[in-house]
Amino acid sequence: MTNAFGREPFWRILDDDAQQSQSSWKGAPFLYLFTHAFDWESPVRRGDGKPPIPVFMLPLAFEHKEQLSFWQRSYYHHDNIWLGSGALEIGAYRQLADPESRLAEHGRGLCLEIEIATGVPTFYYLMRYWGRPKGEDQRLCPGCGTAWRTEHPRESPGRFWQFDFKCDHCRLVSHLAVSTDGGQHTRIGEFDKKRKYR
Repeated sequence: MTNAFGREPFWRILDDDAQQSQSSWKGAPFLYLFTHAFDWESPVRRGDGKPPIPVFMLPLAFEHKEQLSFWQRSYYHHDNIWLGSGALEIGAYRQLADPESRLAEHGRGLCLEIEIATGVPTFYYLMRYWGRPKGEDQRLCPGCGTAWRTEHPRESPGRFWQFDFKCDHCRLVSHLAVSTDGGQHTRIGEFDKKRKYR
């Protein structure tokens, strides 16, 4: 190298947006699994708003860490398909919003592995875009059909991790719907007495 350039190599950091300290799962009130189409951070989040927990810091087997990466990539693709609309929009949304979808079942299984490994309750985030014009804030947990509305007031939305809905039994969290004009799509991800999930 010295012969080619006439001096020893050197470097200077021009931009570094890496976190100065890593977040840990220890001391978290709960964890949740979440990502989106524009996300580049770890999908394992703390329930108190602190930075995401790097997957390599979790006390998981390599296979489970690898599965977290696969799940995140799959979620990323489904979210992009949904945002891109078109013929696959509703199918992609169902994967994001229905707790019985293959994507959700994979993620919920990973949440269980994280909870077993850390001892911290770990929830799966369910997207909710389309909701009902009336009674949306009273909808039941899509997993068990019980009330799961939290005490966060509707009029003053909190931070992302202050979920509008949280079921300790099913380990699911969600927010109030963004749009109330979804028509038949509001049923996606809702509890149905005839079939355990909708």
